[in-house]
Amino acid sequence: MFLPRSLVLLALAGVAIAAAPLSAQQKFAFVDSRIIVQRAPGAIAAQAALEKESAAMQARVKTWQDSLKTMADAYEKVRAGLTEAQQKTREKTITDKQADYAKRAEEMDNEMQTRQQELSQPVMAQIRETLEDLRKEENYTFIFDVAATGVIVAADKNLDLTEKVIGRLKPIPVATRVDSAKAMGAKAQPAGVTKKPTP
Repeated sequence: MFLPRSLVLLALAGVAIAAAPLSAQQKFAFVDSRIIVQRAPGAIAAQAALEKESAAMQARVKTWQDSLKTMADAYEKVRAGLTEAQQKTREKTITDKQADYAKRAEEMDNEMQTRQQELSQPVMAQIRETLEDLRKEENYTFIFDVAATGVIVAADKNLDLTEKVIGRLKPIPVATRVDSAKAMGAKAQPAGVTKKPTP
């Protein structure tokens, strides 16, 4: 799963944990953020969008790799008949193209990392808001995340709010960018201008 697996979900009632005396009035509950993130409608849609966009970028990189191989194979076939100067020129052309493709691939990788954050942020925000709403509505002092704390070894299942949180989450519309020039690592052309894509 591309989204963060651990939320720090301690909903404080205005006091620090160390300073909070235990009393009969305090209510505690817990969730498992791993399950929430895996099953959240928004997370599922976001993951699907990310995988689709990633596949488009991988296809672009494969095209570049094939182009480089074609150039290298063509050069090897005629290399013996070229002068030293001609060989150096052809080799430089291939090397420059390889460097260009490597740079563009790195840019696309950075773009995907940014895109991942863009897609995960609304999902995580909705989860946090839902937890805070539950905490207020049902007067919980703390809501622990068992995935993050790892210290709860046994607990009353009635205190598990995981399913309740999932039930309140809504699908989040995800705008795909698979067909955009930016997602494909290419520069957009002015309106009315078409240009045959470079391999």
